[in-house]
Amino acid sequence: MRMLAEQAGVSKKTLYNQYSGKDALVLAATAEVLENITTQVASVESGISRIVAREQAIYEQVMNTPEYALAMTQALLATSAQNALVEVLINQSILRTQVELGHARKKKELNEDLDELFLARSLVSQSWGVLMLWSKGCIPLWQIKSDLMCAQLNTLVGVSKGAKLVWLKDTRSIYQTTKISVRETRS
Repeated sequence: MRMLAEQAGVSKKTLYNQYSGKDALVLAATAEVLENITTQVASVESGISRIVAREQAIYEQVMNTPEYALAMTQALLATSAQNALVEVLINQSILRTQVELGHARKKKELNEDLDELFLARSLVSQSWGVLMLWSKGCIPLWQIKSDLMCAQLNTLVGVSKGAKLVWLKDTRSIYQTTKISVRETRS
């Protein structure tokens, strides 16, 4: 809390007056970041487009504040399943994704015979998997965007149909091309 107070330019007492402890402060900051992302993608067409836009917004957040993203990923990996951070970062993400998949199904963007809850869990776990790999030093920061987006897009391509499937394939090819170009540049 001392370091947080110093970075915020306030006293520790001020922080404790606002928040009951470090966990409450982390939850408040996390909720604010996620609300900003939700607001940012609210104008995007519901369904698959919003799922993709949300993933792009998460990437932008990671790139803008990599220290915060790293701290959240490490905290999530270190916490128990009952911790409020799991609710905010995982369970609420699964619910939001499941809602968007429901919209996609109504719009006939998805195959009829899929389990929306399982797919939502898969998509959320892919995102956290990429962030975990980055937090453990297995992938560099510059590779997060292509890995996040390709993981999501590959999964969505497998369950989508119609015009949305074509859009997803086109979008995926952009990220795959970007991934190859960046890899060649960095080699």
